[in-house]
Amino acid sequence: MDCVKSGIQMQISCCFSEHIMILFVIAIGIVMSMTMMLHNVDALADRKPFQGPKRQWFDPDTSSAFRKVKDLQGRHVWRYTSSKKIKMPSEIRLQAEVDPDLVGLSKDEISNKIQNMKEEQQNALCEKIGSGNNCIMNDMCLRRWEVVNDEHNKIAKNKENISTRQFTLVQFNTLAEGLSSGPDAEMKFSLESRRWESALSNPNTYGGFDKVEHPEICLDFNLRKWRLLDVILGSSVNEKIEGDIFFSNPDIIALEEVDNYHSFFQPALHKLGYDSIFIPKRFSPCVKFGYFSDGCALFWSRQKFKLIEEERRQFEKRGQVYIIATLKSNGSDTSFTVGVTHLKAKKGRVNEQDRTSQINELIREIEAHRNRVQEKFDLEEVPIIIAGDFNADVTSEDSTCIQTAIHNEFKSAYPIQNVTKTFSTYKFRGESSSKRTIDYIFYKATNLVCTHTLNMFEEVDIQEPWGLPGFQYPSDHIMIGSRFKFL
Repeated sequence: MDCVKSGIQMQISCCFSEHIMILFVIAIGIVMSMTMMLHNVDALADRKPFQGPKRQWFDPDTSSAFRKVKDLQGRHVWRYTSSKKIKMPSEIRLQAEVDPDLVGLSKDEISNKIQNMKEEQQNALCEKIGSGNNCIMNDMCLRRWEVVNDEHNKIAKNKENISTRQFTLVQFNTLAEGLSSGPDAEMKFSLESRRWESALSNPNTYGGFDKVEHPEICLDFNLRKWRLLDVILGSSVNEKIEGDIFFSNPDIIALEEVDNYHSFFQPALHKLGYDSIFIPKRFSPCVKFGYFSDGCALFWSRQKFKLIEEERRQFEKRGQVYIIATLKSNGSDTSFTVGVTHLKAKKGRVNEQDRTSQINELIREIEAHRNRVQEKFDLEEVPIIIAGDFNADVTSEDSTCIQTAIHNEFKSAYPIQNVTKTFSTYKFRGESSSKRTIDYIFYKATNLVCTHTLNMFEEVDIQEPWGLPGFQYPSDHIMIGSRFKFL
């Protein structure tokens, strides 16, 4: 019996020792793991942040919320629909294929297509109404660069200095296809959804531009898109300044109401030397008319600049969007931060309050972005430029949006006082008309000045009685532009 007890005690002792050993090994493992984790944390602190693509709700390449479907023409498109049960549906539609008109075209062929588009559009008009004087189109409204800063308008003649210390920026609301197409245009999506009952009861009739003659030709986006490129690239601009300098294609392009970014503007301008970023609206009005989502785009000459940081966001108030990007010159140590936006539309005190809230947010965010970039890359003073369709008229009684920018020490590239004669939009919709300056370029810096601007239009410059858009100009907004010089 004693032997049995002794054996049992030895077995228990043995098992206990084994458990102690196992626990000891586990404890050592935990200590070693914690030590390695602490070491890795220190190592990670020295690493650069992950440089891969961020997951963004607006980017089909990085967001799993997009699914690929086909439009009514059988082309692949990206479609995003919010899963939240909200009163106003959030839907984004983006092209997944390049415009067939661009496929296989070289840079030179694109340039030739742009140059020949006026003749092609005129031929379509003559075929429609018969040949004769009535089908002779007016030339594109000519533009010229005007000196705005006498103190700094002397441009160095050294070409290298010109290319690295100066740049041109243009701002243009292109008039979205989905907001200007007629009932005979090829709709991209059907309007069967009850969510778009307003569109079903009020089909798109050329965006309300019913005074435009022959809108089926003038506003045909298959023709108009090339004329938009014609404007953007400055072929109608008198490039000669004081007999010395010729301004070629703009260096920076800010666009709004872009609903053909992925299919047309991005691939076309990429072949012409530009890189770009884009953000669509989650609540684009183009969608309810059966078209793609419009948004804001920023293009820059990749020969002259490289992107070092960017943000794309929707405003906290309303569904408008904005882009913030910092660009660095490839040939010098100069950098600047640029913002592109399209603020809340329509007149009225409530809408002006929304626009004021939006510009306050944009100024806050762009200055914070600039400060982070300066610290992160150890840069000297980085100027800020904001370009966009502000939908705000400085002459109106309840104007607070533009005043907000001025009170935050932003300068307008154009004079904002006594602007009653000139305008950046001039249009008729039904019985109403609008002739206002609502497109702006603002900047804030002590080391950057605006030396030239593209001239603004006066009513005498528009020879077509229906204003804009027309055969003479392909959008209801004119493109504005500034020439900047680093001091």
